[in-house]
Amino acid sequence: MATNGRLRVALLVEGSLAPPGRARDALDRIWNQHMARLAGAGPFDLLVPISKTNLVSLDPEQPRMSGNAEALDQLLRRLLDSGREFDAAVLAWDLQPPWDPSTRACRWRETLDLYRFLAQSTALPDNWTQAAAARLTELESRPSPSSRPSPPRLAPGMVLPICMDPVFEDLLASNERGIRRALGLDGPRSRVARLASGRHSS
Repeated sequence: MATNGRLRVALLVEGSLAPPGRARDALDRIWNQHMARLAGAGPFDLLVPISKTNLVSLDPEQPRMSGNAEALDQLLRRLLDSGREFDAAVLAWDLQPPWDPSTRACRWRETLDLYRFLAQSTALPDNWTQAAAARLTELESRPSPSSRPSPPRLAPGMVLPICMDPVFEDLLASNERGIRRALGLDGPRSRVARLASGRHSS
């Protein structure tokens, strides 16, 4: 349960954790330091890396993907059963590649599918499936995807989605040489490597 009236929030985000021993993990640095500051919010209580397979595996009609990852609802239940204390979750994933590779990427469709599969889950506690069903009903009742009375607010048992455009990936793909130059990674021996060896021009 929430403590002192504060909702404990887990972030499940596409990405991976750094190997043990690193000073601070990149996912934690991006989301709990930079993004939390930009949003004027506190850090997440729990940060869990996920992959696209966790999302696609929610759909029983989709063929199993390589890696045989557990579905998102099963992952949430495992975290809850392990004693990891959180009341609600924020789920962040990339729009590319789409969940269904045979169709065009669609943020609205993937969001509806997310809530539909969570509402039908037999793994999640009742308050989580009920929150998903209520959210799905509200979304499907809109005359258009952008028609909403107010931004959604997190509540116990709720999953709040953030479906992200792959802006950085697009930039990197369109101008890889420029990005490498900006990062000092161009040429046969990058500036980073020169700095690491102590040999660099003044």
